[in-house]
Amino acid sequence: MRPRLALLAAVLFGLAAAGGCRGLRPDRPPGTVDAPAFDSAGAARWGADALAGGPTAIARRLRRFGLPPVGADSVPLGWVAGRYPLRASELVVVAVEVGADAATLGAWLDVARLSSRLAPWRLYPEPTLLFAALGPDPQGGIDGLRRRALWAPDSVRAVVWIGSGSADGAAAAAAQWGARFVAVGATGTLGSRSARLFDAVRNQAWGLGAPSDTLRAQR
Repeated sequence: MRPRLALLAAVLFGLAAAGGCRGLRPDRPPGTVDAPAFDSAGAARWGADALAGGPTAIARRLRRFGLPPVGADSVPLGWVAGRYPLRASELVVVAVEVGADAATLGAWLDVARLSSRLAPWRLYPEPTLLFAALGPDPQGGIDGLRRRALWAPDSVRAVVWIGSGSADGAAAAAAQWGARFVAVGATGTLGSRSARLFDAVRNQAWGLGAPSDTLRAQR
């Protein structure tokens, strides 16, 4: 009888642990999907460098964060591979305008950094994330991503956009793909922008297919 009870307890514990990974866990230490370790001081520097150096500086920073490039520096793109096999072929685009203010660029880069740092150790992100710094025509820029050979146009599931200007063009491009569109306002402190953007990305890229905050030492 005791072995059966022990087995039942182990099964129930496993199910509880798997279910618990879905919701927010504010008690988690910094560095988890629920409690990301933002670097506001670093983001301020990265944003200032990105604003001064333009697309080439942004592309260089993405490479330093470990995001593989896509194409030339004139269109800074970097991606984080999806960690969940059933969703890895799906794509979530995280976009910002190259000419955004330094705080917005810094927040966007900080979220790119966090996503890259979490990926080797956790099942986050479930789909692939494509970080795209676009020119002054966001509709044309987002629509142009459809021609990238790495992903099929119908693989795009969502576009998350952070910016202070009108998001109508970006939303129209996402609608052409049949993708969800999420706009994040570029207001408040740099830290608050990073948090809002990460929350928006996490809502599209985590907890939809599998428990995703399970620590996995995969290196």
